[in-house]
Amino acid sequence: MGFTHFLLLSTLSLGISVQAQSCSRPVGRPNMQLKGDDILKDSFPDGSTATFECATGYRSDGGSGTVTCTAGQWSLPELSCIKKNCGSAGDVTNGEVSYPEGNLYGAKLTVKCNDGYMPVGGSKNIFCRDNGWGGRLPSCEVTTCDPPPPISNGQFFPMQEEPYSYRQSLLYICDHGYTLSGTSTIVCSGNGQFDPSPPNCVTQSCSRPVGRPNMQLKGDDILKDSFPDGSTATFECATGYRSDGGSGTVTCTTGQWSLPELSCKGKSCGSAGEVTNGEVSYPEGNLYGAKLTVKCNDGYMPVGGSKNIFCLDNGWGGRLPSCEVTTCDPPPPISNGQFFPMQEEPYSYRQSLLYICDHGYTLSGTSTIVCSENGQFAPSPPNCVKVNCEEPEIKNGVWVQGARPPYGHKATVMLQCDDGFVMEGKATQICQINSSWSPGLPTCKPQSCSRPVGRPTMQLKGDDILKDSFPDGSTATFECATGYRSDGGSGTVTCTAGQWSLPELSCTMTTCSPPPPISNGKFFPIQEEPYSYSDILLYICDRDYTLNGTSTIVCSENGQFDPSPPNCVKVNCEEPEIKNGIWVQGARPPYGHKATVMLQCDDGFVMEGKATQICQINSSWSPGLPTCKRW
Repeated sequence: MGFTHFLLLSTLSLGISVQAQSCSRPVGRPNMQLKGDDILKDSFPDGSTATFECATGYRSDGGSGTVTCTAGQWSLPELSCIKKNCGSAGDVTNGEVSYPEGNLYGAKLTVKCNDGYMPVGGSKNIFCRDNGWGGRLPSCEVTTCDPPPPISNGQFFPMQEEPYSYRQSLLYICDHGYTLSGTSTIVCSGNGQFDPSPPNCVTQSCSRPVGRPNMQLKGDDILKDSFPDGSTATFECATGYRSDGGSGTVTCTTGQWSLPELSCKGKSCGSAGEVTNGEVSYPEGNLYGAKLTVKCNDGYMPVGGSKNIFCLDNGWGGRLPSCEVTTCDPPPPISNGQFFPMQEEPYSYRQSLLYICDHGYTLSGTSTIVCSENGQFAPSPPNCVKVNCEEPEIKNGVWVQGARPPYGHKATVMLQCDDGFVMEGKATQICQINSSWSPGLPTCKPQSCSRPVGRPTMQLKGDDILKDSFPDGSTATFECATGYRSDGGSGTVTCTAGQWSLPELSCTMTTCSPPPPISNGKFFPIQEEPYSYSDILLYICDRDYTLNGTSTIVCSENGQFDPSPPNCVKVNCEEPEIKNGIWVQGARPPYGHKATVMLQCDDGFVMEGKATQICQINSSWSPGLPTCKRW
């Protein structure tokens, strides 16, 4: 009995140990983490618990973070965690703090200074941390630029010891003999630095010198693009020219070349000789580069020799031709025709030939050719061709007058379109030498209408205004023109047999009611009846009042005056008093519109702002009264 009881307990114990299953370390949502020692454990026995808490940057929004291991599975945590809110980081004078990513944990804020101010101090990147915004806001201070360093061989203007104001510009000028490398003007930019970088003043060199057309650079000088100040270059006479004295050396001085004293004259080729039965002439002279001409006497032509003979560096370049009696070889025979007279020996200068075609053929070209001075007949011989134009048939049209087939050269016919069709092309056609009708057979198309024209008070609507032609039966639509309104009736017209129907649309001109009077001013012209479209009114203010707005308004197509009428305001700026400063020049009170004064700080004080102030339409000084601060 005792052994049996022990065996039963052992069996139950073994069964329980097999069924109990442990859990690995639980994993919560991304915004939570295990609490305390639980994060150090890798395994949790069945029935044990673990606790989650909100991760850094998150806070609890309710619910328990405890989970239980049951048969190898964790229960789900009920804990809800939301991002912490850092709220506002504060304000920055003369700047703006913005939150493009919001103000929850992990977000980054930005600080943008107003125009003319720049960030100073503070943290470069400020993020929302677990305990608030992590960093110090910068301050926005007036943008100034320290004076730039001096440049060698040059200077800038204006020069001053105190910092330069935002957007103030400096002008750089180089000393004599030096050239500016870079931009001449730099500006104090928003980052407190001058932009772009200051230029440099470099020694002024010379580009490659250019001499007179009859000379060229000598030796290696022709390969150089730049010559330093004080260097020299040498010219020599160009090909075909010879020196007539003087030095060819020039000197570069502060970017300018001296003038060469070298004198070069063209070489002379003299006479090229004579030609029997012809004449050698020199219309361009006989110096280097000139071209001679050879003209044979009437009845003679040039044979052999060079086509173009120029005066070269070593004399005339070419051989003179000879002038021989002009003759022309007999031309070849032509098909379906012949020429007269016919002979075997060459034809003499200016002798003519007459061409005649066989029966049924027509001459294409000139009937007479002549033996010309170049030993060739001119013009080219003609041809004899068979001309036979086809029947001039056109769709939706008929022959009405003229020749009948066969249609030979210059046969003329007249064509006509059927009723309801209009001809595109020419009615009269002539049979040409190439057996084609000229100017080309016409076509007969259904009769259309050209673009319709309505009354002056209306215009075509939509795409109709772009069309030049409308097919028979189509419609077009008119609408009232700009400045007119419809009084009823249809604007649609119909094309019928080339004629448009009349539009029933009635249009009257748009009018505008008189505008209300304005205080301390008036407009012209004044009338009781409505104003017409495009009428203009002119506004004028009473004495001591200034116009605020545009001086003219126009009656527009919508029946309203445009733009809105102006106002007449009394402008009176206050006395421009500044502490530690005085008025020095300009207008005296009362200060009306555009009154201008100039202010100045007392000794020992420096001005921040503009000295010149102008009274604006809103009775305020612009760009704003300056302040005087002690040095």
